[in-house]
Amino acid sequence: MSLKRVSLLQFLILVPAFLFGQNSFSDSYKPGDKLYVYSRDGLSLREQADPKGKLISVLAYGTEVIVQADSKPKVSFNNSNIPGAWVKVKSGNATGYMFNGFLTRFKAMPLTTPEKSSEEFRSFLIKEFKLSKETKTSPDKIYVEFNKLDLANGVTHEYRLYEGGTSTLTSFPSKSFTMQEVFLLSKIAYPEFFTQKNCDFKADHIECSLDDMTSLDIKKEGSFIVLTFGAAD
Repeated sequence: MSLKRVSLLQFLILVPAFLFGQNSFSDSYKPGDKLYVYSRDGLSLREQADPKGKLISVLAYGTEVIVQADSKPKVSFNNSNIPGAWVKVKSGNATGYMFNGFLTRFKAMPLTTPEKSSEEFRSFLIKEFKLSKETKTSPDKIYVEFNKLDLANGVTHEYRLYEGGTSTLTSFPSKSFTMQEVFLLSKIAYPEFFTQKNCDFKADHIECSLDDMTSLDIKKEGSFIVLTFGAAD
């Protein structure tokens, strides 16, 4: 085998992580866009695209950063089962690299407790995406109470109270949102699933439960990413 062919083979082995395995979130932003830290513990800003790179600072949850142009090749990274890449950003007067697996285009939702999360999530959606239509008439007699929000960007949020329990279904158009962003938002909206249980990120379907009565489900359904919370009495 020629040296040229060996070099090509080595290249194909070494680089697919960033050419072919890139998390789709990496393609959702461009230089000048605003992203937000979605990690309760904050997120490291480093001088290099490396987890061992010199730490500039730890940016708190909700901090806004501005994506910067970067001539260097993207460097892939995986943290907490989330595949992503390092992105060059600016925060205040500091410029460096952050792992984009804990960044989103959502502005920060107020940190919640399990007792308040349902109403605060609803309020956040209305504030963030603007209410287009609200429906309170139940489409099915099994529901004791029903409420549906149609938001301006195609997101919908349904609350259903029925004999035996409650459920909420929030649908995000997959053309506008990524699985990663919905997953990170769910960690803020429904913290109880992530403080006591190990609820790992998966690219297509995430299933979590506190017990036999309470569950959280995130999956792709057609052209939507659907976040479902369910609690039985």
